[in-house]
Amino acid sequence: MLTFSIVHFVRVISFRQLALSFMLLSGLSACASSDYAIVPDRLMLGNGAQTAGQTVTVKPKDVLMESGLGYRNAIELSEEVSIEVAGKSTIFPGKTLLEKATILGDVSTFLPKDTAFFCADNNWNGVNAVLGVMTLGLGSLASRTSSNTRFCMADSDNNMTLDHVILIGAKREADRVPLQIEDIPYQTKINVPMATESYARIRYLGKIGLRGRLGFELTLIENGKALQFTNKRVIAKPDELPEELRQLGARFTVLAFNEETEEATIRIGRPIPAGTYGIHTYTTTRYVPIFY
Repeated sequence: MLTFSIVHFVRVISFRQLALSFMLLSGLSACASSDYAIVPDRLMLGNGAQTAGQTVTVKPKDVLMESGLGYRNAIELSEEVSIEVAGKSTIFPGKTLLEKATILGDVSTFLPKDTAFFCADNNWNGVNAVLGVMTLGLGSLASRTSSNTRFCMADSDNNMTLDHVILIGAKREADRVPLQIEDIPYQTKINVPMATESYARIRYLGKIGLRGRLGFELTLIENGKALQFTNKRVIAKPDELPEELRQLGARFTVLAFNEETEEATIRIGRPIPAGTYGIHTYTTTRYVPIFY
């Protein structure tokens, strides 16, 4: 008897808009108990610092290429904002960046359809953006929110002031109703770098694996958090050089390899180019024989 299993592969896609289906999955993963889902705006890669045609020699763990990451569309708060929703409170200092996003769900029941939404990082607390400040007991808060939450603010009349806030991840119906706040002015920002450590980086690993291939690894860090994906490494065969490799829109050719020092000589064909990027999910079906 044959059965089949579904296998998920996650890959990095650059320079195209992400599929809506994955965006919904991303939003729902952060708020499984909420009626709301976040569809983030596209993110940006900055121009890499390297130059096409440049030849470099790198040692294991050296960075070959690097590019900054940023928001294509964001806002900057003009003043400090203090918020409490569903027993969870936080402070957003002035000049805090919020990412433009679309909120799906029954929010249109309470706010106009053309409302503009801007969201903070997951579990923002105004200090280290890791864990929200709890104003109630742990048990009480845990019953009102999921483990991952996200504050989003709304400009319901598009007059450059924020007038409502919602907490993605609130479990109770009453806590999901947008909370009206005193008008908070903001400024729009285009192609602005993320507020904390954020970069795309291709690093040379030296020889890896039993076959001694030359490894190169891509890392994506957004606001200090590493993204998870499956195609982070590409390899070259040291006995079949030169060999051209590609990662995140960049091209480079491994020209030579020194067995003693494990140094590699590489020509940059194209640095990491500016453009949009994201993580896309592929689902494949694999048929596997199972014996009973």
